[in-house]
Amino acid sequence: MAPNTMQLDGFFLKRNIFIYGHYDVQSASTTDLDPFKLSVEDGTMYGRGTTDDKGPIIAWLNIIEAYQEAGIEIPVNLIMCFEGIQGLKAFIEGQTEVGGLFEKVNDISISDNHWLDTHRPCLTCGLRGIVCYEVTVSGPRENIHSGIYRGTVQEPLNDLVRILGSLVDTKGQIQIIGVNDMVASVTDDEWKIYEDIDFTMEQY
Repeated sequence: MAPNTMQLDGFFLKRNIFIYGHYDVQSASTTDLDPFKLSVEDGTMYGRGTTDDKGPIIAWLNIIEAYQEAGIEIPVNLIMCFEGIQGLKAFIEGQTEVGGLFEKVNDISISDNHWLDTHRPCLTCGLRGIVCYEVTVSGPRENIHSGIYRGTVQEPLNDLVRILGSLVDTKGQIQIIGVNDMVASVTDDEWKIYEDIDFTMEQY
């Protein structure tokens, strides 16, 4: 299903916040509780997609409702993109052109992240993102006998493995020259925020 977008008026009078969320959810197993009925067990509420990601979508609608009931004007413009396919490549490419939707966007809020634990809210300030490449490694024009030609002709698959293995070391450090130079350093204020985060590797 194509993404649905909704925007409020006054684009150039306030900051424009683009809000993303998806309403498709993980498949329910036969052992789960009724996926379409909110259930309560031992003080915990269960419902399919309540955290990933229908709940966060409803939270934004509740925010708008709260402002309306309080008679307070929303201080920003909200541009909402709710979709059910988790595949927005064509939409994003089309809206990043000159005159597209993203030309007017100041900030983006992705309502599809996780807390570090189950008892303390977590505000994610940035995401890694992803870059995809297609690599072609050429070899002999036809299949050749490994017993006869082994050692005299390089195997393309081995070449590809060596290339991929050279990109990242065993500690997860990217080895591509210049990549880390494009990453902003952590500021002193950010380090102070991290010190107060309720997080342990054992729990994670």
